[in-house]
Amino acid sequence: MAIESPRRANQCLYISTIFLVVP
Repeated sequence: MAIESPRRANQCLYISTIFLVVP
């Protein structure tokens, strides 16, 4: 579970970048 925490944060950052690049 300790490895899932940072992995989820990475996904959030990826989504944030895509959202900023989409528009």
